[in-house]
Amino acid sequence: EQGYLLWRTAVWIGVEVAGALVFAHVQGVVHCDLKFDNVMIEGGDPETGRVRILDLGLAELEDDEKERGWSMGTPSYSAPEQLRGEATDARADVYGLGAVLFRLIAGHPAHAAEALDTVKKGCAPPSLPRDRRRPRELDLVVASMLAADPGDRPPGMEPVQACLRRLAESSAPRRRAPVATLAWVALGIVASGLAVAWALSSP
Repeated sequence: EQGYLLWRTAVWIGVEVAGALVFAHVQGVVHCDLKFDNVMIEGGDPETGRVRILDLGLAELEDDEKERGWSMGTPSYSAPEQLRGEATDARADVYGLGAVLFRLIAGHPAHAAEALDTVKKGCAPPSLPRDRRRPRELDLVVASMLAADPGDRPPGMEPVQACLRRLAESSAPRRRAPVATLAWVALGIVASGLAVAWALSSP
């Protein structure tokens, strides 16, 4: 682990993860377990490697998830409603990506394990440690993604991706993964989600 990444690199990783999830969410598939350990950089170099999303075992079709009401993810990266066992939707993935970005930028999770009870109760998340070299807008975006109330978060990954892309393109250039790469990542999420849904519906 590198502790924390330069914010520009973290933002580009966020753009690529959000792009894959935009496609997945359009298909009705929610990952349900986005976390730091599930974001892999192929080749190990965050400046040049391709971003891949791992561990699709919890990915579900959104309608099925709403009916069941709960999917257990990794507590430190799970949205409050997910921890409470309530119905979740794509906004739980927005929260998960916000938690991943917080970890990448700050070098530590937004919430310590012992603080999960306060998260479950809907307390406000901590703010990113202020760094004048980082745009204030990025801090505000991450804070909005980590809002305790799903209604206070961005409504989906599209606005998240658009905002992160704008921040990334206004900073130093970085090679982006080809669109085809993101499409394959997203298709993998969709395929896994459909497989999970089929398995759950089988007698």
